[in-house]
Amino acid sequence: MRNSMKAVMLGLAICTASFQVSAHGPGDSHEPVTQQEAETLATSAVSQLIAAGKIDSSWKTIRVANAKQKDFNGSMEWVVTFRNESVSDAAKQTLYVFLTLTGEIVGANYTGQ
Repeated sequence: MRNSMKAVMLGLAICTASFQVSAHGPGDSHEPVTQQEAETLATSAVSQLIAAGKIDSSWKTIRVANAKQKDFNGSMEWVVTFRNESVSDAAKQTLYVFLTLTGEIVGANYTGQ
C-alpha cells in the first residue's frame, strides 16, 4: 500500500507543471478555480496517472463523484473524488485528487487524507 501511494504521488509530481500551465495562462493573477475547473484538472491528473502506468486503465471512464473544498490544517484545498467499483481491492476503489484553490495539483491518494 505504501509503495503504491508513493508511486501515485511521484506520478503527480511529474505531471504537476503541465497542469499549472493549463489552469493559468501567462500573466494570470492566480485566481481561485471554479468547481468545474477543479474537476477538469483532477480528471486530467487521473489521465496522466493512467498514461504513466500508476493506476489501472479502468479509471479512464470514471467520472467525478464529488468535488468540494476542505480545510487541511488551516489551508483550504479542492478534493475531487472518483469511485471505481471495478477495482478488486475495495481500499483502492476511491481515488482522491487534491488541488490548491488556484488549481495546482498537490497530490492524490486512496485515503482522502
